[in-house]
Amino acid sequence: MKYLAALRYHPQSEWHKACGVLLDQLPKRQAAAMLMQADRIRPDKMGHSIWMVTARQMVERQEVLLRALGLNEGVRHFESVEALQVAGKRARKRLWQVLAVGEVGQA
Repeated sequence: MKYLAALRYHPQSEWHKACGVLLDQLPKRQAAAMLMQADRIRPDKMGHSIWMVTARQMVERQEVLLRALGLNEGVRHFESVEALQVAGKRARKRLWQVLAVGEVGQA
C-alpha cells in the first residue's frame, strides 16, 4: 500500500501530473485555499505538524503554510476565515464543473 502511495505522489507520476493539470484550471488563490484546507489537521488530533491549526490560525499563519505548499508567490493573502472558505468552496465547485464537462486541459 505504501508503495502505491509513493508511486502516485511522486512528482513524475502520471497521477501527480494529472492533479497538476486540474489545479492549473483554477485561479491560484482558489487553488491555494483548497490545498490549505485539505492539508489542515484539526488541533484535537495526536502528533505535531504546521498544519495542525484552527481555521483562524490558518489565516494567521498563511504565509508559512503557503510557502510549505510552494504557493507563496503571487497569491493574495486571505483577510479572514470566511474569505479562505469562500475561495476554497469556489475552487471545489469549479473543479467539479471541469470534471463534469470534461474540460481538463482545455482551459
